[in-house]
Amino acid sequence: MTATNASNSLWKSAVIRNYENKTSPFPFISPDVSIHEALRITSAAPTYFAPVNLSNIIYIDGGMIANNPTEIGIFESHQKWQDQYIDLILSIGTGIPEEGKGNVNIYGLINGFVNIATSSDEIHHRIEDWIKLTSPEPSYFRFSPPGVGSVPLDECSVTVLNEMEKKTEEYIESHKDDIDRLAKILLK
Repeated sequence: MTATNASNSLWKSAVIRNYENKTSPFPFISPDVSIHEALRITSAAPTYFAPVNLSNIIYIDGGMIANNPTEIGIFESHQKWQDQYIDLILSIGTGIPEEGKGNVNIYGLINGFVNIATSSDEIHHRIEDWIKLTSPEPSYFRFSPPGVGSVPLDECSVTVLNEMEKKTEEYIESHKDDIDRLAKILLK
């Protein structure tokens, strides 16, 4: 899981892992972190949840830098198992936001910066390009329903939540073949 080290003004990605990787460029959060602490660290989204202080290092949501941690996972695996190739990549997103009209006033600029910071599709497209250069090509699955990524974390309207559920169910149904293919690969 990813986290963001926010102890100084230059935020950095950190990784919560259950293995040692001395060659990784990503700092390792203590192996003594409990599952509860790891979940708190990786989900400490500013304005929703308080940061976590662990050994005098302040951690916040990993999505602040790595909203789609797939790329970090690829780097980690290449560093750890250099003589192996990646066979399967599964990336599960939280939904693709609906595209709105741009604006260059202060609110629009702030919103634009937030969208850049939280975009996971840019990583997805880089991974698709990387896969084309890889031999053998890994199986790659990316699931992220469109139209549900714009909903705030604290949304509580039953109508909005029901609409998200409906869109997600429609997305799952429309991707049934890919889900079945993934299941066959995982069961091998």
